Amino acid sequence: MMIAQEDGIPSAAKKMERNRVVDTLFERDDFRGYLRDYFEEERRLRPRFSLRAFSQKAGFQSMGFLSLVLSGSRNLGEESTNSVCQALGLVGDAALMFTTLVRHNQSRTAEDRLRTLEELKNLRKARAFARAGSHQFPYWEDWHHVAIRELVVHAPWGGDYAKLGGLLRPHISPEKARRSVEHLVALGLVRQD
Repeated sequence: MMIAQEDGIPSAAKKMERNRVVDTLFERDDFRGYLRDYFEEERRLRPRFSLRAFSQKAGFQSMGFLSLVLSGSRNLGEESTNSVCQALGLVGDAALMFTTLVRHNQSRTAEDRLRTLEELKNLRKARAFARAGSHQFPYWEDWHHVAIRELVVHAPWGGDYAKLGGLLRPHISPEKARRSVEHLVALGLVRQD
């Protein structure tokens, strides 16, 4: 089962060409690599971009601070992590993902690393199922589509549409259950294995 998602990360550069690295945040395991790729792409898109300008945008006093962070010589604290999120234009779950990734990469104990790894997994999982595209709005046209979607994944119906329709209250016909499953497959909300 898969639910389509739309781009949920605000771009720091929507005025001109977008920096597509922003969209890869939820796939990343290393915030430093993410920042290096982001800065490299910004330089490609906007030749006047510099770490100095980004540092000013983030409100850092030291212009060399980000270079030290990128090299691994310095870590980001909570306040500086928030400043980087704002400068990148990350909000909501994207800002939480970046912050958790920073904490994970900078963890000093195995317990902290395991805890933040679990948080990263949960953020990625939530993102994968968070949004339905506008083409999927017909999903909500009839109440039984929502119920059928859950039942085809979790109930032992074995491909028997009469049994599937009978699991609902009120029951629906086998033909209506079949059409509902076909509708869900066409919308990309479920897939057959």
